[in-house]
Amino acid sequence: MCIEGVLSILCIEGVLSIVCIEGVLSIKCIEGVLSIMCIGGVLSLKCIEGVLRIVCIEGVLSIMCIGGVLSIMCIEGVLSIMCIEGVLSIVCIEGLLSIVCIEGVLSIVCIEGVLSIICIGGVLSIVCIEGVLSIVCIEGVLSIVCIEGVLGIMCIEGVLSILCIEGVLSIVCIEGVLIIKCIEGVLSIMCIGGVLSLKCIEGVISIVCIEGVLSIMCIGGVLSIMCIEGVLSIMCIEGVLSIVCIEGVPSIMCIEGVLSIVCIEGVLSIVCIEGVLSIVCIEGVLSIVCIEGVLSIVCIEGVLRIVCVEGALSRMCIGGVLSIKCIEGVLSIVCIEGVLSMVCIEGVLIIKCIGGVLSIKCIEGVLSIVCIEGVLSIMCIGGVLSIMCIGGVLSIMCIGGVLSIKCIEGVLSIMYIGGVLSIKCQEGVLIIMCTKGVLSLICKERVFSIICQHGKQVQSLSSIGRGLCD
Repeated sequence: MCIEGVLSILCIEGVLSIVCIEGVLSIKCIEGVLSIMCIGGVLSLKCIEGVLRIVCIEGVLSIMCIGGVLSIMCIEGVLSIMCIEGVLSIVCIEGLLSIVCIEGVLSIVCIEGVLSIICIGGVLSIVCIEGVLSIVCIEGVLSIVCIEGVLGIMCIEGVLSILCIEGVLSIVCIEGVLIIKCIEGVLSIMCIGGVLSLKCIEGVISIVCIEGVLSIMCIGGVLSIMCIEGVLSIMCIEGVLSIVCIEGVPSIMCIEGVLSIVCIEGVLSIVCIEGVLSIVCIEGVLSIVCIEGVLSIVCIEGVLRIVCVEGALSRMCIGGVLSIKCIEGVLSIVCIEGVLSMVCIEGVLIIKCIGGVLSIKCIEGVLSIVCIEGVLSIMCIGGVLSIMCIGGVLSIMCIGGVLSIKCIEGVLSIMYIGGVLSIKCQEGVLIIMCTKGVLSLICKERVFSIICQHGKQVQSLSSIGRGLCD
């Protein structure tokens, strides 16, 4: 114990071992400076079937390892590192920092202070096996930083919780690999009334959940997942992937990289309630893939924007249900000088807008909506449905199924300027319906055709392509 003084435990090119077996090991510093330092040696803090407490109250707690090995281990016990109204810093420079908890409880807590876990040019590993790993920051700043190294946070058959309440949670990876893994457990990253930021600069961000539940939640704050010149991958295998933002602003951005959101035999849900959901890909590839599962993108009383600039936007569903819904809001899918492809194979593709504005635009590109042996439905109820192609190719195709374009008490506009407008139905039913509204099919300067082969053509219009239905 050190009261209003300086407590220093120093090891230079040697072995410093503090071991507690079936007892209580307590290192306390009150209103002072507690420094545990290892330079070019081995620093080991071990607790076997006991209690290891490192406590700093209104002071500075520093655990530092320079060019050596720092190991904090707890086996079938309780490991607690606590900082109250102070500064807790765990730093590893060009070494190996390992915090391990096996069948126990590992708790790193910072209350009204600054908790910093930094790894520069080394390996930072926080591992919890069949236990509970909790990293909590209350009204403070929690920073986990990895520069030119490997940062691994892993939970196997346990519960991994990273929580930030009314503070700032920042996980940054610069020119390295950031891996957050959860195997057969629950991975929860939550931000309440604060800022949650996951950034990757010239590196790889991988968030993987296998046979578990992956939840990224932001309540009344800002959720930002950013990847600059790297690879951002969010993957859920046989589990539930949920990205939820309530009364906040979620942003998933990829600049000159690859953004991949993958769900295999599970449920992928991206929900925005009374906020703005923005998925942006600039000069890269944006891929949202759902294989034998349910992909749901929902926006309620907000604005949903999916934008692709000079890239390729691909939304694919194989053997499942792809549903894009907008209720009392604005749904805008825009592709500029790129390829916008919506593909549904042996499934159901539904684009629905209720009491809002549904706009699908393609400018100097290719817009393709394809449904093979399924049901393709584009519906607008009491709103405005606009499908526009300027100087490109607009193709709506249904092979061996039902193609339905409906507008009820609204305005349906399919417009084509200076390209090819083709609506085809082969061996199926083609329905273009307008009830108590205005149906406008306009073609200027080139070719306009509605073709129905071996099926039932409910409504046929003239080559001018303009009609008014009561």
